[in-house]
Amino acid sequence: MKQLIQNLGIIIFLIAVAVLIIGLFQDMATNTLLLISGGLLVLGLFVHVLVNKKIE
Repeated sequence: MKQLIQNLGIIIFLIAVAVLIIGLFQDMATNTLLLISGGLLVLGLFVHVLVNKKIE
């Protein structure tokens, strides 16, 4: 479970990439889809950094 929490940011990042790829292959490249995918990319990055940050 601890490993899953540590990789949560990467999982969110991969979901965002999958949403973007599916949207592009199905010709659904709307601004809303791109905004959602971009938001998930940024969220995944921040979650990954914050969860894995070592507090001394």
